[in-house]
Amino acid sequence: MTASPSTPPSPSPAPAADAELARRRIRQRRTLIVLSFVLIAAGIVVLTALPRLPLPMRILTGLGDIFLGMILLVVVRQHH
Repeated sequence: MTASPSTPPSPSPAPAADAELARRRIRQRRTLIVLSFVLIAAGIVVLTALPRLPLPMRILTGLGDIFLGMILLVVVRQHH
């Protein structure tokens, strides 16, 4: 009985796909963090620097932006 020569397994494309997935997740995380800080900053600007906008609309829009930015930060922290 002769033993057949064993050939080494070919390298699977999984490590390359894993690396691409990791880069994509890092890019998405960075984008969401930047977007959340932009939303928070925009909310602060709306609350403080737009006197021509009626006060109830300023409060609604400004606080809405701030809360959405904070929610995005929580989502990023929970998901990534």
